[in-house]
Amino acid sequence: MTPLASKQVYVEGMSAAGILSIQAVDIVMYGLIIVLIMVIIWLSNRHIKTSRDYLNTSEKRLESERDSLERRIAERTAAFVHAEEQRLIELQKNAEFGKLSQGLFHDLISPLSAVSLYAQQLETNPGYSEKTKEMIRTVIDSSKRMNSFMESVRRSLGVDSVSQEKIKDTNVVVTADLRREIEIIQDILGYKARMVGVGIEVHQKEKILLPIHPVRLHQLILNLVSNAIDACVRDLASLEKTEHLVTISAIRKEIDGKSLIELSVSDTGCGISSANQARMFKEKFTTKSGGSGIGLMAVKTIVEKDLNGTIQITSEKGKGAKFVISIAASK
Repeated sequence: MTPLASKQVYVEGMSAAGILSIQAVDIVMYGLIIVLIMVIIWLSNRHIKTSRDYLNTSEKRLESERDSLERRIAERTAAFVHAEEQRLIELQKNAEFGKLSQGLFHDLISPLSAVSLYAQQLETNPGYSEKTKEMIRTVIDSSKRMNSFMESVRRSLGVDSVSQEKIKDTNVVVTADLRREIEIIQDILGYKARMVGVGIEVHQKEKILLPIHPVRLHQLILNLVSNAIDACVRDLASLEKTEHLVTISAIRKEIDGKSLIELSVSDTGCGISSANQARMFKEKFTTKSGGSGIGLMAVKTIVEKDLNGTIQITSEKGKGAKFVISIAASK
């Protein structure tokens, strides 16, 4: 073989080897691509499985939360229904008690009125001795006091109470004797005041009639005087004073050509701070231990809506307080 032929054979051999080498590289590359695709598919399947497991877990957790929420709703609904049932039962009891109280007070007051009437007739009999007449007068006074006491208790319990809105719907003009209501309050709270060393004074020179149902006026004065006594009691406990005074005053005044009735309740108790004065008529606000926070709110409502009046506070901490109600006088 000639050198040229040998060289040609060598070149052809090298070309064949190169082709084989390229084919081998292609096979390896294809293999790597296939492996990569398989890895990607495996990772995707794994992610899908993880997501599916998480979804199943979330669904189970959601079902559990839903069941728990339904149970809580059912429990709270049952508790609410039970509470409402109990409240309705209490309201029914109170309604029945109110009806019973009406009959009870009627049955008690009627005989007392009869006793007083017959005793007054006996007092005019000239045939009785002075001693007998004195005994009859004692019976009359006792029956009147008992009648007044029963009336005070009746109004305190709210028996036969009538709202001002119902009164306005009728053509009947309802008025209350201010002096009479103050006397009733004295009967109710007098013993309480005496027991804690608090005096009650009343200053009213003339008879004053107000366009309001007596029960509503009674509620207004009762709240103010009761609060005044409590303020004196707290002051007695903190400052060790021995005497306190609650003063109830009712006068007619002329201000800027307008005739006004001024009703005031003042005390020498612990007083009210400036910060609390702005909050005294807010619902549920109270400075008393165990207080409900509705008494003064009710007072303000009665003054403004029933009497079309205004109420103001003047007080200084440690120096008592004064509540002043101004009402336009009837012509």
